[in-house]
Amino acid sequence: MSFLPLSAKSVIALCSIFVLGGCTAVTDETFETIKYAFSSPEDATLTEQQISDFPYTAMYARWDDSARLLVVLGYADGEELSWITAENETLITRGGRVVRTADVDTELLAVSNLAEDPLQCVLDEDGCNMTWTRYMDIERNQQRYSRRVHSDFSIVGEESLQLPDGKTYQVTRVEEHGELGTREFVNVFWLEADGHVVRSRQQIIPERAALELTQVKWVGRD
Repeated sequence: MSFLPLSAKSVIALCSIFVLGGCTAVTDETFETIKYAFSSPEDATLTEQQISDFPYTAMYARWDDSARLLVVLGYADGEELSWITAENETLITRGGRVVRTADVDTELLAVSNLAEDPLQCVLDEDGCNMTWTRYMDIERNQQRYSRRVHSDFSIVGEESLQLPDGKTYQVTRVEEHGELGTREFVNVFWLEADGHVVRSRQQIIPERAALELTQVKWVGRD
């Protein structure tokens, strides 16, 4: 999976699907910010003022082997959030975890047993099952296959984390150690007190670099 640079035409098309901010909210300055953030061949970097003015919920996304890009929340379907990348590629997250992708070269089609994902309850005082087994359905080069994944979760501790908006957040670092096929992996999530994930590093597809997601702006959260 790789993110492709957007053309200006594609940026205009994206505007029509952003249900959280509508096109009427897009000023010329905001449009230029969107175009830069999506099309820059180098790491996308918005200033704190640009982030403050930006009308959409957004994250930085970076595979270990590629430049950092901006991804924008296109729409929500219940607990699942769809993030629009370059050329309308999509990441679908649930509770901060990537659970599907769309229109990319290697597709994550589905993850089973999501209701038992410890990430949804790891900070609950009443306790949480800290192990999780699921299957991932993947498609690559028109070939579909499944992988069994087993992982164990642990709370590492509290940290202070500065995000791109310049604010410092008090978060809890959670690590997930597991096996994906024959490979071992470590996922890391940084959660606010209510369980909201503000940053993560996830191995979502076998034989791929890890994906790092960092909250840039979340409309509606202080």
